Amino acid sequence: MTFIVALQLEDGVALASDTRAFQLNDHYQLQAVMNTVSQKSQLWDLGIFASNGFDQIGQTVYKKLCQNHEIKLLPMWLQQSAKDFAKVFSGYPILDEQIICTQIYCSTLIDNKPQLFSAKQAEFEYFLANEVRLMTYQKDLTLIMPSLLQLQQNILPRHQFIDEVSWMQYYLKYFQTIFYQMNKADNWVSQDFHVYFDNGIDRFFGYIPNNKNCQIRFDI
Repeated sequence: MTFIVALQLEDGVALASDTRAFQLNDHYQLQAVMNTVSQKSQLWDLGIFASNGFDQIGQTVYKKLCQNHEIKLLPMWLQQSAKDFAKVFSGYPILDEQIICTQIYCSTLIDNKPQLFSAKQAEFEYFLANEVRLMTYQKDLTLIMPSLLQLQQNILPRHQFIDEVSWMQYYLKYFQTIFYQMNKADNWVSQDFHVYFDNGIDRFFGYIPNNKNCQIRFDI
């Protein structure tokens, strides 16, 4: 299931999203598609947009955001889209659950600094500085908790690094460990992931295979 790690730094943001794809079988049950890479986070003009739950709702809201740039309207768009799709897919419990729980992480620029937000139906929250948040359906986080705590305790702002590459590599090591461990705990979360970094001047978005042969290079 969708697994997203989002970090609000003092002077930047970092976000990683898993790539596991899903489809409905003939009985309207979710099943994982193991050899397909699904993109659950994507760029918009001022930042990153990531969502879980019912994909068509996320895409509907994403298109509205790209057209209007009114980030504070995300909860309203989310609520309206959820109502529209709930009417179409009523009577299927698994889809009802996906529609209700759809959530969004989105960033924009405020005073030229990247700022993350969380949006649910009728809810809109700023991320706090040095905050780590997870978007996940998995309730048992025992296996990744030590790595998450280590990440939380060692958050550093961009300005403490000599350049963008060293900054991104620092957080990628945490992301790689967390996604590897999460995949071992829950095979419905992929080991590979998409990653986004933004310091208010430069942005990077890319795909990380996260395997033994993974060679990471940055062209920024």
